[in-house]
Amino acid sequence: MKELLIAFLISYLIASDLFGQSVSEETLQYAHESAQTFAKDYPGLTITVFKENQIAFQMAFGNKDISKKEPVDNNTLFTIYSTSKFITGLAFLKLVQEGRIDDLNKSIHEIDPSLPEHYKGVTVRHLLTHRSGIRHYQGRKDWMSFAALQVNSPREAMDYFIQDPLRSAPGEEESYTTFGMVVASHILEKITGMTYQEALNDLLPFSTPILLDQDSEMKATPYLQKGKKYTVVEGMGAASKYGGGGLIATSQQLAEAGKMLYDGSIAPLDEIKESYKNEYPEEAKYGTAFAMGSGFSSNYGDEPVMYANMGGGSPGGRSYVLVLVDFKVSVALTGNLEGDGEKAYKICIDLAKRFAGID
Repeated sequence: MKELLIAFLISYLIASDLFGQSVSEETLQYAHESAQTFAKDYPGLTITVFKENQIAFQMAFGNKDISKKEPVDNNTLFTIYSTSKFITGLAFLKLVQEGRIDDLNKSIHEIDPSLPEHYKGVTVRHLLTHRSGIRHYQGRKDWMSFAALQVNSPREAMDYFIQDPLRSAPGEEESYTTFGMVVASHILEKITGMTYQEALNDLLPFSTPILLDQDSEMKATPYLQKGKKYTVVEGMGAASKYGGGGLIATSQQLAEAGKMLYDGSIAPLDEIKESYKNEYPEEAKYGTAFAMGSGFSSNYGDEPVMYANMGGGSPGGRSYVLVLVDFKVSVALTGNLEGDGEKAYKICIDLAKRFAGID
């Protein structure tokens, strides 16, 4: 309890001192109380909020390793699982804006002719909108088998599923697929001539390098919960999932990723918004674009507001990022327990609205 109180006071004082002029004490107090309540469900948790280009709120609670009593701090890395798709999508958005991808409807078979014949109809756009027809996991055993792979590239990871038939014709239906995003990671490597991790850090301006899952003293120990007891998830890795779920990150890095949609580091805001609108079905105002949920909602004011979001959760990790693009607010959380994804979404949208001044 003493550690929690210290973390609360330090975070509060930093936020108040640096951003007191733009963020009210009432908002900061509300954020701390909400975060502290949410954090009780996790061994360790961090939350970061950017308002415009500055950190408006940041906190860390609990332990990255319970047995060693090592506290979480804002530099602690967490397995973010499917939120990796958000970051991968941003990398493709940057390639589009730079003109290095001149047509999202280009067949991935043209980019890599060595791919199987049944991939000829799959386009880059299909991969980024989950319309490729490439399958997803077929149950928990399939998930664990793929996670256990020891590979050196997305192309090696693809050998696990690449000969499987497509579950539907490319473009026919939207069906969520982590394997499709592993293929997207391979295509990213082919376009850039870099490894997947190198390409992300070359294209996207993170304050510290974004990393594939790996052993690190900075990485939080992953836990499962049985009753009130936490047990360590042994031997669980995620690197084989690459852009589908293989990254580790801090909540600050995730919030930075969200901030890239409005801070001009990828493209001017009006161009970002137009790029997303082009990805939705005719006359639709929301959908999957650049591997993330996004759209234009009238729930935040008189005019439609652009939002983007993505969450990830599996044994040992939970993450979420949500951006209210027009309000220039980005919220992210990371934890070392799978937890409740719906609750993660709710606290992120609640904090985003508070810092946007909507409530």
